[in-house]
Amino acid sequence: MMGLFVPRATKLALDNRLRWQGSELSRARIEQIKTQPYSLITVTTNTNPPFPSIAANGCDCRKVDMSQEDPMLNPTHIDASSTTYTVQSCINYVDITGGGWQSKCPTGTLDTGTKAIRVYTSWKSGNQVHATESELLVSR
Repeated sequence: MMGLFVPRATKLALDNRLRWQGSELSRARIEQIKTQPYSLITVTTNTNPPFPSIAANGCDCRKVDMSQEDPMLNPTHIDASSTTYTVQSCINYVDITGGGWQSKCPTGTLDTGTKAIRVYTSWKSGNQVHATESELLVSR
């Protein structure tokens, strides 16, 4: 019985360490973006991809499938602890409403004064892909 416990405990400890590292990489990307002046935080282009249907998704980064690497999402590959992480980010304009926020497509000179940042970090452990994501709003 003890023989089965040790490998499971070791795998659990490794998975927890990899998830922590992924979360830290997401946090670092958000910090990197939010330290820029608001006007220099570039919104993700509303082309196809990453927004499969402008009308259906309203340029909402929360609806973008980030499980596949997409050049529009500024993928960065980072090697840490013998694991390669892929960090991608999506940024869109939002209007703050009473019940949360509503995404807005960048058209003309539209700037709602608030941008939503979504960061998705993925990595492979064994034959499984794992991911973590973070979101943050920034305002002028």
